[in-house]
Amino acid sequence: MLQLIRERAQGWFAWAIVLLLIIPFALWGINEYFDGDTETYVAKVNGKNISVNEFQRTYDQQRARLQSMLGANFDPALLDDKRIKRDVLDMLVDEEVLVQAAAKAGYRISNEQLSAEIQQVDSFQRDGRFDKELYNQFLRGQGMSVGDFEARLRRILLIGQFRNGIMNTAVITTREVGNIARLREQQRDIGYFTLPVTAFMADAVVSDAEVRQYYEKNRERFSVPEQVSVEYLELSADELAQRVPVDEQALRKFYDEKSAELAMEEQRKAAHILIQVDKSADDKTVAAARAKAEKVLAQARAGEPFEKLAKQFSDDPGSASSGGDLGYFGRGVMDKAFEQAAFALKVGQVSDLVRSDFGFHIIKLSDIKSAHTQSFEEARVKIEQDYRRHRAEEQFFEQSELLSNAAYENPDSLAPVAKAVGLAIKASGLFTRDAGDGIASDPKVRAAAFSDEVLRGNNGEPVELGNNRLVVLRVKEHKPAVVRPLEEVRDQVVAKLRIQAARDKTKSTGEAALARLKKGEDPAALAREYHAEWKQAGYLKREDRSIDPAIINASFKLAKPAANASSCGGVTLPSGDYAAVVVSAVRDGDPATINNVARDAMKQAGLRSFGEGEFKAFIEGLKKDSKIELKAENI
Repeated sequence: MLQLIRERAQGWFAWAIVLLLIIPFALWGINEYFDGDTETYVAKVNGKNISVNEFQRTYDQQRARLQSMLGANFDPALLDDKRIKRDVLDMLVDEEVLVQAAAKAGYRISNEQLSAEIQQVDSFQRDGRFDKELYNQFLRGQGMSVGDFEARLRRILLIGQFRNGIMNTAVITTREVGNIARLREQQRDIGYFTLPVTAFMADAVVSDAEVRQYYEKNRERFSVPEQVSVEYLELSADELAQRVPVDEQALRKFYDEKSAELAMEEQRKAAHILIQVDKSADDKTVAAARAKAEKVLAQARAGEPFEKLAKQFSDDPGSASSGGDLGYFGRGVMDKAFEQAAFALKVGQVSDLVRSDFGFHIIKLSDIKSAHTQSFEEARVKIEQDYRRHRAEEQFFEQSELLSNAAYENPDSLAPVAKAVGLAIKASGLFTRDAGDGIASDPKVRAAAFSDEVLRGNNGEPVELGNNRLVVLRVKEHKPAVVRPLEEVRDQVVAKLRIQAARDKTKSTGEAALARLKKGEDPAALAREYHAEWKQAGYLKREDRSIDPAIINASFKLAKPAANASSCGGVTLPSGDYAAVVVSAVRDGDPATINNVARDAMKQAGLRSFGEGEFKAFIEGLKKDSKIELKAENI
């Protein structure tokens, strides 16, 4: 259709097209063309839709995370796509249930909290200060508006606040900590022997019929996916900025124009110690927190190093490890009570207790940067960067329009487009719909390359890659998906089937040996019969790595042996070997021997575990009380 329009987009035919577009816009409005079916959703939670677009965006992010985690080992064919989609759907439902419950319970994220979170993100800072231009660049790169990003972040913070409110209600008794210590420090007397898979390889024979049957059932494993390579033109504001000519007169004029933006408000650098207590806590809890805070304050004023006290006592996980340091901040960033106290202090002075929604703060002022306007010399580096960026953005928008028009007017080649814009034609290697290198690592580029328009041989529509980058591409080479013939992959199939046959034989032989062990046969004698070596590893803990971790894990899953008896089990190791395992005795850990640091770590781990359990149970309860409609057919 687009090719037809290009060929006839002149004279009466072009005017007819314009009229066909204008009339429906006038009658129904342009939004009808973009909104689509407003009823399309993947789930509905208490009447609130979770849209297909939201699901697809989250799903794409999850796949991108998996690809990033696995790196070169990422293989889309091995992913359980249905499972990932269902997990994403469940996650979005849980999130919506929590957001609704949090709002109903009165939880809120104030504008001040949201602003503080954003300004503390390293990616948005330049020279230790929040830089709005960096913030906007990041959002443009992600294709998000400020409103969308801040709404999303507010939801995340709200859920986190709600989650903490529930998890922090978990309690753990001294007896339960003792039980954790007994299990954590438990030792088991372990013996084992292994049957190597290599011993069964020689007898693993595979017939032609088995090879063909496996190939026919698993043809997709031997398919080479559809591939393309592309030629492309890339317009980048960053590259344009490097070529912007700079002279002193131009910079000074730009400085004069932007001097108001260089005015720096007063900045204060402070550290704090937070003794956390919820704003809705009862009087007894608040009094206990206040007493603790007053004790820490007394230590600070008595000369104890503030940094040491913050590391030891502060409940703020974001700053405690760095001695409570909050860096520089201006007015309008911190909690109002915190800000008033910080801006009333002198350098080196420690505040009285300051109560906020988070608890009690002890603040120490470290430094003050007075309000002033940077001189040209002070700001020269930034002025030059901003000047180059400003001029490059002007050029970028001019060039991007020229690029788009030239690509549209010359659909059959990039050469005249490159000449018109002054860009060099670049080329990629082959890539698939799911993965690629270089420019093809961007999913937007892959989507454009495999679009019908481009596969038909035309230049693609300009693709925005964020941070003022624009790409126009066309297919250089296209290879349809093919299944490799059996003759080509026969050796691969035979090798796989032989390994599987050997693994199966190893396991069945090991299970037969295990059955004899359970009847009371001597393990050392049995190991010799199977040409294996009996190894008595002795008493080991869960985290011991002197033997294969799979054997350790299997040993600690066995029941505690009765008096004058043993517990036996078996496990197939990652290598394919089979290990027969015997636990002769168990020694529980002794809570009395655990030092305070380890005991506190166990207590905190137990609290986290109990809290997570309570939180999961809470979500399930919310879901039972909610009206949830799933439309799995839309995912």
